Amino acid sequence: MPPTSPTRTPTPDFRLGADHLRRVEPRFAPLIERHGLPELIPTHDPFASLGRAIIYQQLAGAAARTIHERFVALFGKRTFPRPALLAASSVDHLRTAGVSRPKALALLDLAAHFADRRVTPRGLLAGDDDAVEAALLPIRGIGPWSVDMFLLFGLCRPD
Repeated sequence: MPPTSPTRTPTPDFRLGADHLRRVEPRFAPLIERHGLPELIPTHDPFASLGRAIIYQQLAGAAARTIHERFVALFGKRTFPRPALLAASSVDHLRTAGVSRPKALALLDLAAHFADRRVTPRGLLAGDDDAVEAALLPIRGIGPWSVDMFLLFGLCRPD
Protein backbone atom coordinates (compact mmCIF):
# COMPACT_ATOMS: atom_id res chain seq x y z
CA MET A 1 0.00 0.00 0.00
CA PRO A 2 1.37 3.46 -0.82
CA PRO A 3 2.40 5.79 2.00
CA THR A 4 -0.29 8.06 3.36
CA SER A 5 -0.46 11.54 4.77
CA PRO A 6 -1.87 11.96 8.28
CA THR A 7 -5.21 13.14 6.86
CA ARG A 8 -5.71 10.68 4.00
CA THR A 9 -6.28 6.96 4.26
CA PRO A 10 -5.26 5.06 1.13
CA THR A 11 -7.85 2.91 -0.58
CA PRO A 12 -7.13 -0.75 0.22
CA ASP A 13 -5.65 -2.89 -2.51
CA PHE A 14 -8.33 -5.50 -3.13
CA ARG A 15 -6.20 -7.50 -5.57
CA LEU A 16 -4.74 -9.74 -2.86
CA GLY A 17 -8.20 -10.56 -1.53
CA ALA A 18 -9.55 -11.23 -5.00
CA ASP A 19 -6.61 -13.50 -5.79
CA HIS A 20 -7.22 -15.38 -2.55
CA LEU A 21 -10.92 -15.83 -3.38
CA ARG A 22 -10.06 -17.12 -6.85
CA ARG A 23 -7.72 -19.72 -5.28
CA VAL A 24 -9.92 -20.95 -2.44
CA GLU A 25 -13.23 -20.76 -4.28
CA PRO A 26 -12.86 -20.84 -8.08
CA ARG A 27 -16.58 -20.10 -8.52
CA PHE A 28 -15.81 -16.51 -7.49
CA ALA A 29 -13.45 -15.99 -10.43
CA PRO A 30 -16.15 -15.28 -13.04
CA LEU A 31 -17.93 -12.92 -10.64
CA ILE A 32 -14.72 -11.01 -9.95
CA GLU A 33 -14.01 -10.79 -13.67
CA ARG A 34 -17.55 -9.61 -14.46
CA HIS A 35 -17.90 -7.06 -11.66
CA GLY A 36 -14.32 -6.05 -11.00
CA LEU A 37 -12.83 -4.95 -7.70
CA PRO A 38 -14.56 -2.56 -5.30
CA GLU A 39 -13.87 1.11 -5.92
CA LEU A 40 -14.07 2.73 -2.53
CA ILE A 41 -13.27 6.41 -2.15
CA PRO A 42 -12.44 7.63 1.36
CA THR A 43 -14.63 10.43 2.63
CA HIS A 44 -13.24 13.93 2.65
CA ASP A 45 -15.98 15.02 5.07
CA PRO A 46 -16.39 12.66 8.04
CA PHE A 47 -19.05 14.91 9.61
CA ALA A 48 -21.32 14.73 6.56
CA SER A 49 -20.70 10.99 6.16
CA LEU A 50 -21.66 10.30 9.76
CA GLY A 51 -24.68 12.61 9.59
CA ARG A 52 -25.90 10.90 6.44
CA ALA A 53 -25.43 7.53 8.13
CA ILE A 54 -27.60 8.64 11.05
CA ILE A 55 -30.35 9.80 8.70
CA TYR A 56 -30.23 6.57 6.68
CA GLN A 57 -30.25 4.21 9.70
CA GLN A 58 -33.08 1.67 9.59
CA LEU A 59 -34.84 3.28 6.63
CA ALA A 60 -35.52 2.07 3.11
CA GLY A 61 -33.23 3.74 0.59
CA ALA A 62 -35.87 5.87 -1.15
CA ALA A 63 -37.34 7.15 2.13
CA ALA A 64 -33.90 7.88 3.55
CA ARG A 65 -32.85 9.72 0.39
CA THR A 66 -35.98 11.88 0.50
CA ILE A 67 -35.49 12.77 4.16
CA HIS A 68 -31.78 13.47 3.56
CA GLU A 69 -32.63 15.82 0.67
CA ARG A 70 -35.24 17.63 2.78
CA PHE A 71 -32.79 17.85 5.69
CA VAL A 72 -30.07 19.42 3.53
CA ALA A 73 -32.63 21.83 2.01
CA LEU A 74 -33.52 23.10 5.50
CA PHE A 75 -30.14 24.81 5.52
CA GLY A 76 -30.49 26.37 2.07
CA LYS A 77 -27.66 24.46 0.50
CA ARG A 78 -27.05 21.38 -1.58
CA THR A 79 -24.48 19.98 0.82
CA PHE A 80 -24.64 18.77 4.39
CA PRO A 81 -24.61 21.72 6.84
CA ARG A 82 -21.45 22.50 8.77
CA PRO A 83 -21.34 21.45 12.44
CA ALA A 84 -21.86 24.92 13.94
CA LEU A 85 -24.89 25.61 11.74
CA LEU A 86 -26.48 22.26 12.57
CA ALA A 87 -25.64 22.60 16.28
CA ALA A 88 -27.53 25.92 16.34
CA SER A 89 -30.66 24.21 15.03
CA SER A 90 -33.44 22.57 17.04
CA VAL A 91 -35.13 19.20 17.15
CA ASP A 92 -38.37 20.80 15.97
CA HIS A 93 -36.63 22.38 12.98
CA LEU A 94 -35.07 19.05 11.95
CA ARG A 95 -38.40 17.27 12.40
CA THR A 96 -39.90 19.43 9.63
CA ALA A 97 -37.71 17.51 7.16
CA GLY A 98 -39.10 14.18 8.36
CA VAL A 99 -36.20 13.37 10.69
CA SER A 100 -37.43 11.39 13.68
CA ARG A 101 -36.94 12.86 17.15
CA PRO A 102 -34.25 10.30 18.13
CA LYS A 103 -32.34 10.97 14.89
CA ALA A 104 -32.68 14.73 15.35
CA LEU A 105 -31.17 14.38 18.83
CA ALA A 106 -28.38 12.22 17.40
CA LEU A 107 -27.64 14.73 14.63
CA LEU A 108 -27.51 17.58 17.13
CA ASP A 109 -25.16 15.58 19.37
CA LEU A 110 -22.94 14.77 16.39
CA ALA A 111 -22.86 18.46 15.48
CA ALA A 112 -22.02 19.45 19.07
CA HIS A 113 -19.11 16.97 19.19
CA PHE A 114 -17.67 18.42 15.98
CA ALA A 115 -18.47 22.07 16.73
CA ASP A 116 -16.68 22.01 20.08
CA ARG A 117 -13.85 19.89 18.59
CA ARG A 118 -14.26 16.87 20.85
CA VAL A 119 -14.19 15.09 17.48
CA THR A 120 -12.23 16.46 14.53
CA PRO A 121 -12.11 15.40 10.91
CA ARG A 122 -8.31 15.19 11.09
CA GLY A 123 -8.50 13.00 14.20
CA LEU A 124 -10.87 10.59 12.48
CA LEU A 125 -8.94 10.50 9.21
CA ALA A 126 -5.57 10.00 10.91
CA GLY A 127 -6.59 7.93 13.93
CA ASP A 128 -6.24 4.19 14.13
CA ASP A 129 -9.40 2.08 14.36
CA ASP A 130 -9.43 2.14 18.17
CA ALA A 131 -9.07 5.93 18.27
CA VAL A 132 -11.91 6.37 15.77
CA GLU A 133 -14.10 4.05 17.82
CA ALA A 134 -13.27 5.89 21.07
CA ALA A 135 -14.09 9.24 19.45
CA LEU A 136 -17.40 8.15 17.90
CA LEU A 137 -19.03 5.84 20.46
CA PRO A 138 -19.88 8.66 22.91
CA ILE A 139 -22.04 10.29 20.23
CA ARG A 140 -25.75 9.57 20.52
CA GLY A 141 -26.99 7.34 17.69
CA ILE A 142 -23.56 5.93 16.82
CA GLY A 143 -22.90 2.42 18.03
CA PRO A 144 -20.34 -0.26 17.20
CA TRP A 145 -22.05 -1.17 13.91
CA SER A 146 -22.04 2.48 12.76
CA VAL A 147 -18.37 2.79 13.68
CA ASP A 148 -17.52 -0.37 11.73
CA MET A 149 -19.42 0.85 8.66
CA PHE A 150 -17.67 4.23 8.87
CA LEU A 151 -14.28 2.53 9.12
CA LEU A 152 -15.03 0.26 6.14
CA PHE A 153 -16.84 2.62 3.79
CA GLY A 154 -16.01 6.13 5.04
CA LEU A 155 -12.33 5.57 5.75
CA CYS A 156 -11.84 2.55 3.44
CA ARG A 157 -10.18 0.53 6.18
CA PRO A 158 -9.87 -3.17 5.48
CA ASP A 159 -11.95 -5.41 7.71
